[in-house]
Amino acid sequence: NIGGLVGNQLDGSIISSYSVGTANGVTITSEGGDSGPVVSITGVNVGALVGQLSGTATIIDSNSQGSATGKAMVGGLVGFATEDSFISDSFSSANVTALESFAGGLVGGLESSKGINTSFSSGFTETLGTDEHIAYGAGALWDQLVKVQLLGTRFLQVQL
Repeated sequence: NIGGLVGNQLDGSIISSYSVGTANGVTITSEGGDSGPVVSITGVNVGALVGQLSGTATIIDSNSQGSATGKAMVGGLVGFATEDSFISDSFSSANVTALESFAGGLVGGLESSKGINTSFSSGFTETLGTDEHIAYGAGALWDQLVKVQLLGTRFLQVQL
């Protein structure tokens, strides 16, 4: 869990906070000699603000800028949000790159869309892998009981 502000927020609240910079889940190591650099991609749950939002943790009136890069579950605000977590009145303008899968402008992986209220993203979002799940809102959504729509300017609207 890698975050620009917090790696793993278990319960509790993050209120009126922000992060500017880079959350990087990619490590480059060198083996020396002629073998060249070896790229180790280990970053899962990478968020420009929070890597993983767990339990009853909340993010309110917060934002992120900069970038988030990792293997999977990479988000502009949060890398991965569990079912009982909650995000409200927040946004991300961070650029997001998942080298394998699950890139989201706001959240990389989301167990339940019930946990997002009036939040949006505006940064560039991409995944370079073959198992691509990409969205400006949430890259992966486990809750099949809701309808998720992406609206014109990368806003995420959730209908229960």
